[in-house]
Amino acid sequence: MNPWFRSLQWLDVQETGPSPAGATQAPLPGQPSLRARPSAGLKVLRRVPSPASLTVETPRRLWDGSQGSGSLFSALRRPRFFGGRTIRFEGCLVPFVTRNGVRVHYEVESEGSPIVALPGVGYGFERALKDAWTRALPPHRWIWVNPRGHGPSDKPTDRAAHAIEEYRDDVVAVLDALQVSKAVCMGFSDGGPLAYAVADAYPSRVVGVVDYDGIDGRDMCDVEGKQSRIGFAQAVKEKGWNTVMQEFFRESGVAEDSAVLKGFWQTDPEMVRLQLEAWTDWKGAFSVLPEIRVPVLVLLNGEREQSEIERIRANAHGGHQVRVIPGTNHARLCTDFLLSADVVREFLRRVEAQAVRAKSR
Repeated sequence: MNPWFRSLQWLDVQETGPSPAGATQAPLPGQPSLRARPSAGLKVLRRVPSPASLTVETPRRLWDGSQGSGSLFSALRRPRFFGGRTIRFEGCLVPFVTRNGVRVHYEVESEGSPIVALPGVGYGFERALKDAWTRALPPHRWIWVNPRGHGPSDKPTDRAAHAIEEYRDDVVAVLDALQVSKAVCMGFSDGGPLAYAVADAYPSRVVGVVDYDGIDGRDMCDVEGKQSRIGFAQAVKEKGWNTVMQEFFRESGVAEDSAVLKGFWQTDPEMVRLQLEAWTDWKGAFSVLPEIRVPVLVLLNGEREQSEIERIRANAHGGHQVRVIPGTNHARLCTDFLLSADVVREFLRRVEAQAVRAKSR
């Protein structure tokens, strides 16, 4: 059976019309029942723990794991009619991997060479952001990772649990769960340093890195780097996460009500603070960059100081590209992927061609 399906935690089965007498939501062992989600004409019929065979029983068998992922997605997205009732699945794919007691959420979409997508600090992948990315860069197998503290993933409250090494190993645990041997790591903002950390510690698992404006011209552990991150954490604590981010997006000229920003307004500020502070214990992307031997594409916003751009370029080697995207700031570069799509597509083609050549040797 596809290893991805082993990590499905549960399926919500919903049906139109009234629920049959005695229908209940059966939670996973040790988990409370969830109330029916408010949705016109829909009631939760039952919560089904995902068994080893991943068979879901409805009035007739709708789907089982032997039919493959295509059948599952077809079943999920197309209502089926049984005995006067339309049965459908609603929001049921909730894959997690658990490492050292922390559940990390991820999703998988499409087919092709795999790309692991890593979000910035305080952000969980929302539908609009994923759609924007996949429109800009088709076709690939997208592995969307919500790191610990982000989105539906667990939110540990101790600082040590937010070390970048923990985030890094969570990403590799997701690859292991999916039996993906190698992938491109693509991160925006703080997802960039995380991509470098994975490539540095697990070079055999990464075929390329795309960094959307995450690297600085100094390391996180440097005095200036620490002051910057800890100062940001303090601002979040004093003003509140939403206020800080609203000010940031307003200054950047990005509409606060943009659909791709939805995930920002649901963030736990304590998780932001822990990540910002804990990552200053790591050496930093600037020091790691010269050690990475796979192709790297560094995308920098057009407002970067020239001196910083030159320091980053001097730290890169022949297999790396450092590209400044004119007319952008950090927020625009990390939310409007069409601005850099041509550059990224060409880089991915080069990475894929290099991987094919390596495999044929």
